[in-house]
Amino acid sequence: MAYTIDPDVEEERLESAFLEFGGLRERLGERVHECAPSVSAWSPAQHLFHVALSADLAFSNVRALLRGGGGRIVQEGAPNALAVQVLTDESYPRGESAAPRTVTPPDEVEGAYLTNEMQLNRETLMALSPDLTQVPGAEGRIPHVFLGELNASEWLRFARLHSEHHLAILRDIEAALAGN
Repeated sequence: MAYTIDPDVEEERLESAFLEFGGLRERLGERVHECAPSVSAWSPAQHLFHVALSADLAFSNVRALLRGGGGRIVQEGAPNALAVQVLTDESYPRGESAAPRTVTPPDEVEGAYLTNEMQLNRETLMALSPDLTQVPGAEGRIPHVFLGELNASEWLRFARLHSEHHLAILRDIEAALAGN
């Protein structure tokens, strides 16, 4: 593969994204439930909820691979061409895939539930921190619905890239809502 993944860098950038998510949510207040159709059909709350669910799934996969156990772990396979491009370019293309049903947010996101999910992401990342040195050596892969079979390092990078992808969308939504 044409990329190197440093778990400490991924953790630092995820922490930064999670902090910015919280600040953005606070700045938007009740507008977090409004859509900016020129940017996205989802509200900021829906984007935040989607990211929280997706990051939780990615972190769960990293933990399973670190433990070496879990029903979804495979020993063969590799990231597909899209994954190699995404992981190498460190950029997730906008509008090229729909969220899988398991991480699609509801039409209305309840505020307390969103707060809880966002907090759980931060806590899970902190709990993973002591084990990050083991991530590059973790054996096995877990399939991603669009990206093929990913190892623990690739799941960690995916979580970061996906979070930053939605952070960019959220910034654009915030700007569009400010213009209204």
